[in-house]
Amino acid sequence: MRAGFGRQAITPHKPMKMAGFDRRTELSTGILDELYSSVLLLEDETESLFSFVSLDVLGVDHKLCTLIRKTLSPVLSLREDRIWVSSTHSHSAPSHIFSGMESYDPAFVSFLLEQTKEAGKQALADLAPCA
Repeated sequence: MRAGFGRQAITPHKPMKMAGFDRRTELSTGILDELYSSVLLLEDETESLFSFVSLDVLGVDHKLCTLIRKTLSPVLSLREDRIWVSSTHSHSAPSHIFSGMESYDPAFVSFLLEQTKEAGKQALADLAPCA
């Protein structure tokens, strides 16, 4: 069996509304801890790959999961159904990342996808035997 891991920061570069603080009217005022996109890649004895993606955001909807799978699939040479996406349910992450929301931020989503792609490349390069 082999495993590889990659992680890239997805902390916004500008003040944003924070998830879980929707009643708060002001934007974030600074950074205490970085937010990350993490990719774990596993390969079994048949050399079949599987990937777990974890995002430090409040949640992920179907559309965001699909975007992530479409972004990572060619990078990892992996079918989209072999990529599972989850969130850490962080209330300190950006709010309004879902398409269809009034204040959807496509620039942040694009940044998140690019960073996840880089984390996938790291995971692929990191593949090594494990027990």
